[in-house]
Amino acid sequence: MSSKKISTSPMNWLATSCVLLMLFPLAQAQPTAWGTPVGPRAESEALAKSVPIADVHMHFDVFRQPVEQMLQRMKDNHVLWGGAVGDYSTQIQNALGHHYIPALGNAEFTQVLMTSGEKGLQNLEHPVFVQFFIRKSAWIWRNPHQQSHQSPKK
Repeated sequence: MSSKKISTSPMNWLATSCVLLMLFPLAQAQPTAWGTPVGPRAESEALAKSVPIADVHMHFDVFRQPVEQMLQRMKDNHVLWGGAVGDYSTQIQNALGHHYIPALGNAEFTQVLMTSGEKGLQNLEHPVFVQFFIRKSAWIWRNPHQQSHQSPKK
């Protein structure tokens, strides 16, 4: 039976201590068991209440949640704008008003993917993307009310 000698050099001890000190905060942020949610931290809650949030991947379905409930959840979490994915009903679009973010770019994404493949999607100067950015920039300048910082109507 062979025994391995454990190094007790100051450098090994220092390196091990540094790694443990770096991992300690990470370990504190993890749930006690997989699938257990981690509660919000006070500093995260304070920041969330002071920074306007735009949910640019907000899925919504009127058959799963009433519009009023979604608006309340947005208000509670300081989410001022929402949308950008899916096929939104006119109910939620009307309720969000100028805070609704329309989904855009899907047709352009598909066109580039089908004509130029993955490399085309990585090229921000692809003519389809350039024309898309020009059109949408012009739309934003023509519709400055879309950048409202007030809460959606309830």
